[in-house]
Amino acid sequence: MGVKFAREYDDIVSDLSEAIANIPQFYDFLEMEENDWGSLDESGQKEYLKTLTDDVFYALGSISQIRIGLGTITYEKSKHRIKVKVNNIINVVSLI
Repeated sequence: MGVKFAREYDDIVSDLSEAIANIPQFYDFLEMEENDWGSLDESGQKEYLKTLTDDVFYALGSISQIRIGLGTITYEKSKHRIKVKVNNIINVVSLI
């Protein structure tokens, strides 16, 4: 199936990475502890986050919702967007 998009992939990944980084304990999905995440330099954190974002984007092509840390990421195919929800805050990443 796959996630359909019309925007530049790098722009989507950038927006989605930023939204994922705001999820408390998102690094749990990477099987990392907070200390491990904090010990990485900025470059290392960006690489891990980009890899996580790529994996999430790919997975959303098969399943429409993924729990990461204390948040939920949902692919809304009919609306061409990905929603990242933490508590009552929702970040929307447009795919078109």
